[in-house]
Amino acid sequence: MLDKSMQMEQFSEAYFRAVVFTAGYNLQDPAVDEESIDWTIRDGVRSQIDVQLKCTAQKRILKEDALMFPLKVKNYNELIDANTLCPRILVVVFVPEDASEWLYQDEERLAIRHCAYWISLQGNPPSSNKHTVTVEIPRSRVFSVNALHELMARARGREWL
Repeated sequence: MLDKSMQMEQFSEAYFRAVVFTAGYNLQDPAVDEESIDWTIRDGVRSQIDVQLKCTAQKRILKEDALMFPLKVKNYNELIDANTLCPRILVVVFVPEDASEWLYQDEERLAIRHCAYWISLQGNPPSSNKHTVTVEIPRSRVFSVNALHELMARARGREWL
């Protein structure tokens, strides 16, 4: 049986993959998690977005308009770099605390609960914090098929997010 953190990691990857593949893009899994990059979303050879993927079940970080996610300083400082070849985003999958509530399934649908949110931190100032930086992710930035199409279009146009 997987421990809770491993279960959350695998579930968040399944959620992420479902959105990316439904949108019609490819995924590249770097052999090494270098510079806080877990995945690269590719649109053929025209564009790509690097992604740091996280998962949380902490209800206390979900506010009315934002997810207040505590990100490790190392990850934060690597994701703020604006001098990269392609845009980078942080995607946080928010799940219920009880794993038995993560999925709902019947003959008509397979529903994944709750939601994933994205944010670009590129260009933010470095942090001198020792352990974590609280990143405010607007709840309007749902990581969805439509949002991913928009992000990839911006990446194709060399518009950093």
